[in-house]
Amino acid sequence: MQRHIYGQEGKNINIFADNSSLAVSPSYIGSWLDLLSRTPRVAPFLSKDDAFIMALKKELADHVVEVNLQHDVIDGMFTFYDSTVGTLQIYQVASVTFDLLLLLVLGSYLITLFSFLVISTRGVDDLISLFRRPPSRKAKAANSFRPHSLDVPLMNHEGHL
Repeated sequence: MQRHIYGQEGKNINIFADNSSLAVSPSYIGSWLDLLSRTPRVAPFLSKDDAFIMALKKELADHVVEVNLQHDVIDGMFTFYDSTVGTLQIYQVASVTFDLLLLLVLGSYLITLFSFLVISTRGVDDLISLFRRPPSRKAKAANSFRPHSLDVPLMNHEGHL
């Protein structure tokens, strides 16, 4: 393929030989790889006159006749921000065991304080009644339709009070 590109078909020559003018320079390739690895190449992070873009344009212009730059605006559902350098801060914090133990201690303290205050102001019966289930609506409704007892003394079957 290299012989066809350079018009050297039928000849037994090596176009990219080590001592020729077209030889590949390891230092040249290394410097470009270093530049490529250090430079962000995402379009929103590059300005129109970025040094990386200008270096690529200059290098390409050395080898071809015409070089044109085209800047496209990326419109879409993604938002790119222009910060290429950020600082990550990591802190070592207490484990969740400490939080759970603290929750248990504070919870038991509040329950004890609440119980003490209710017992000292209302009594033990009121504290226990707080935890009883209230009567259902059906039981309340049945009690409200029951006829009230009259203040008449009841007599036994012998007619005595």
